[in-house]
Amino acid sequence: MRLVLTHLLITLFYISAFCQVEKKDVMSTTHPVDSTAHASYLMHKAWTFINWTGNGPILETRYHDIIKIYDDQGEKYSNYEVYNYKYKNDRERVFKIKGTTYNIVNGSMEKTKLKKDDIFTEESSDEFTVVKWAMPAVRAGSVIEVEYIKRSPWIYTIPRFDFQMDVPVDLAEYTVQVPAYLTYTPIPSGLIEMERIEKEGRGDSGIEKVFLYKAHNVEALKEDDYVLNIEDYRASMKYEIYQSNFPGQVVRNYSKSWDDISRNLYKREKFGKQLSRNFKAIDEFVEGLHGLSREEKMKAIYTHVQNEYIWNKEYGVVCPNGIKHLLKTKSGNIGEINMLLVKMLVKAGIEAHPLALKTRYRGIMNPYFPSLSELNYLIAIVPLEEGKQLFLDASAKGYPMGLLPRRAININGVLLQKTSGKVIPISNPNTYSYQMMAQYEIDKLTPVLSGKGKSVRNIYASALYRINLNNTIHTVDESDSMEDHSEEEEYEEDEEDMLLENESEILDIKGVDDIYNRIVVEFEEQLYNEIKVIGDQIFINATLDFGIDENPFYEDERNMPIFFSHLQKEKRIAVITIPDGYQLQSKPEKASLALEDRSLVFNYEVKEQGNKLTIYYVFDLKNDVFTHLVYPGLKEIYDRIIEISKSKIVLGPLSDHE
Repeated sequence: MRLVLTHLLITLFYISAFCQVEKKDVMSTTHPVDSTAHASYLMHKAWTFINWTGNGPILETRYHDIIKIYDDQGEKYSNYEVYNYKYKNDRERVFKIKGTTYNIVNGSMEKTKLKKDDIFTEESSDEFTVVKWAMPAVRAGSVIEVEYIKRSPWIYTIPRFDFQMDVPVDLAEYTVQVPAYLTYTPIPSGLIEMERIEKEGRGDSGIEKVFLYKAHNVEALKEDDYVLNIEDYRASMKYEIYQSNFPGQVVRNYSKSWDDISRNLYKREKFGKQLSRNFKAIDEFVEGLHGLSREEKMKAIYTHVQNEYIWNKEYGVVCPNGIKHLLKTKSGNIGEINMLLVKMLVKAGIEAHPLALKTRYRGIMNPYFPSLSELNYLIAIVPLEEGKQLFLDASAKGYPMGLLPRRAININGVLLQKTSGKVIPISNPNTYSYQMMAQYEIDKLTPVLSGKGKSVRNIYASALYRINLNNTIHTVDESDSMEDHSEEEEYEEDEEDMLLENESEILDIKGVDDIYNRIVVEFEEQLYNEIKVIGDQIFINATLDFGIDENPFYEDERNMPIFFSHLQKEKRIAVITIPDGYQLQSKPEKASLALEDRSLVFNYEVKEQGNKLTIYYVFDLKNDVFTHLVYPGLKEIYDRIIEISKSKIVLGPLSDHE
């Protein structure tokens, strides 16, 4: 986020003027910049300040939106849900909700007011209530205007304000007004340019600081399959308390370090004390491992926890029910299962520690602003020789030791120890390797490519195949208190598997029963869609059914990094017999493409030997994270692969003189 700072010498006020909607706004049919937008924010404003009441200071935020609805798909932006946190006797509340819908009827602007009966409050969870309302008389062309006030008894965290939405925002404005004796740390995110205006003056609580942020013509933030969480890149601003210096009181610092967080966790009943307790079942199992090597002990403990205990689909760093309950019920959350894993490894004399992180779908943890609320997942980390580390997650069925489910793969995590907490990188341990070799004959009459072949998957690819084979693909809900995110489980569908299921017959399959074995599949198949006969020529898809049809990187420019879920190495060799009376007329040129650091390599070639054509296809992705600077080269390679995939190998009749 780029900020332009201006110091004001005049008094700054937040002015909320309802009924700012003009007839021309209602009559407009498309957004002037983004014609694809289903809706847009003509104005999105908020003002946060501390309101001094008889019960003490209250954090108050006043919101004011004007939203244009362009079509039916944009009507969802007229539905509001405001979540309010509650803890014991304290809770956030929403007040003074006002709303008007504007439509053009018979050439005149008609206003429909939001009624109190249209506003509902529901219990979302033990920690949250939600206030809901849907604006009345909304249709394509409507403009809605909404104002409301939210009050919070917690003055130490100023809520996040989003300047960027999923639709364009013509004007976004956020004002923060705080007493001078409270020092907050601003935490911006996003890539847009905005203006920052700062002043200091006298308010109800004495000297106050005022910060005004303005952004104009903010582009919509589009969904992206190649980031961990799009929210990491939404332009926003939030504040966390850093220090208080109340008159007549000692200065108090609120900022915490990862060391503080880790030390506090080890003092808690639901974390550190779980590691220090003894349990007979654990002692008996570990005693049975006497005589095994360190590697054998690790594998035995990992396999035991993985097979004996079931993840209840709840996340968390701590153990809400405790290890004793887990041992009894055989079911627990992420923290409990992997805390048990750590405890058993340590009991067996193997150095192991808990590693806290954010799930992949919640985005990247900010290492510079320590907060336990940032973390919602726990795995085990085992130091190895030469500075290497082994990451273990026993909650994931079907994954061999040393591999991680996709939900647990992120950029970094916090190593939690009794006296320290340290942010460390998490390298992606998963490489998807697939090798296939097949031979095909051409039937011109059908036409069809009929062939037999064999595929070999490495341990990770075999794990995914095995899980799919057992029909354990499912969706789980990740609850983030304020909202529910649906995350697709880490088990990915394998294109080859779908091909085999739909168009091929498996002749033999080996390695399915042991998760530490590679899976080898022998198959035969008929490829009807990869061949055409036109006149006396035969056209064969240059990459058969394993090419790429569409480039996921379609934008000309990109400001965000690119994340892949795993490393990948794909090698395919397909041998095609040229029918009698035919010869090769044309083929795609040989291609050897690579990024400058060779973190992505692609090779393609068609070789002719006698009456055989051999297609060589190699795709080698050696990194799972790329900066936006690499994007042009990445896009170019994918474009070239698609170009090859759309090209043809052409066979024609032998010449008369041959």
